[in-house]
Formats: sequence, structure tokens, C-alpha cells
Amino acid sequence: MKYLNKLKNIVIVTKSKKSSRAFTLLETMIAVSILLLSIVGPMTIASKGLQSAIYARDEITAFYLAQEAIEYVRMVRDSSTISDCYGANTTDCLDKDKWLAGLNDCILNANNEIIGNIALSYCSIDATKSLGSGILLSENIPLNLNSTTYQYSYDTASSDIPSKFTRNVRITKFLNGWAKINVKVTWIGALLATPKTFEINGYISNQR
Repeated sequence: MKYLNKLKNIVIVTKSKKSSRAFTLLETMIAVSILLLSIVGPMTIASKGLQSAIYARDEITAFYLAQEAIEYVRMVRDSSTISDCYGANTTDCLDKDKWLAGLNDCILNANNEIIGNIALSYCSIDATKSLGSGILLSENIPLNLNSTTYQYSYDTASSDIPSKFTRNVRITKFLNGWAKINVKVTWIGALLATPKTFEINGYISNQR
């Protein structure tokens, strides 16, 4: 009988130790789960924040590239007006169709018909070039980034590297002396699955 009671005590102690070990393992699993959640949560938030920052940077760059093209068209308008109306020969100032001279291949009339000699919906403008040499007779050309000056252009020098941005320009000329400049900048970022487009419109008038 004495040995039987000792055996029962051994069984009870063994069961108690097993229960204690099982409870400790459960606690460990819960602690590891909480630790994983505390790590994964901030990492996910940081990853989303990084994606948003990259997209915001690209969108700001696209805005400035679009605005640059509009300013180039305004520069062409102003330079043409100054040259024809305030130069040595002012007879061309009376020709009101020349106020966008040099941009014909980017211009549509009010019926969306090409005024220039090419059947393009858009053209490309290199704002780093002088008047008359910044118009490219094609569309969807990727801009290059100069690693020294950090300017976007269509140059292909050794210091120029292809960028993610393309810029297309279309000018619609109306009969009332106004024109609309439409610029679309498209890019694909490293974290983006589909192309993104930033579009802006500007309006200019004939100053002659």
C-alpha cells in the first residue's frame, strides 16, 4: 500500500510537470506572435510610406517637366513677337499666323487637324535647346537626365542617362488668337505596376 501511494504521487507530479511545460510553451508562442506583430506592423507602415514618398517625388518631377514645356512654348511666342515686331524688319509683325512660328509640327487647328507636315497627335520638346531646334518630330521619346547638370533633355552624351519620363506636347490653335498647350508626362516607377500620367493645360494668346 505504501508503494502504491508513492507511485500515485509520482504520477501526479509527472502530470503536474507536463502541464506546467505545456503552459510555458503556449506562453512562448503567444509572446513570439506578439513580437512578430510588433515588428511587421511598423515595417509595413514604413514600406507604404516609402512608396508614397517615391511617388510624390516622381509626380513633382513630372509637374516641373510639364510646366517647362509650357514655358518653352511661351518663350517661342515671345521671341517671335519681339523679333518680328521690334527688330530691323517689322513687316512680319502684321502676319498674325506667325506668332507660333517654329511650332507648326506640334499644332492642331480647332478641328484637331495637323497644321504641320506630320501626322502626329503629339510632338516632343527639348527645353534645353535654343529657339527653332528644340522641337522633335516624334512622340513618346524617353527624356535623358544629365548626371552633371541634372537637366532633362534628349541629348545622348556620355553624361546623359535614360530616365523614366516621357513628355508629349500638343498645341491646339483657335481662330480667336488663342491656343491651348496640352502636355502629358508619363513614367513608370520601380514600385509601380502601371504607367502613371501627369497632364497639364496652359493657354496663351497672340500678342501682335
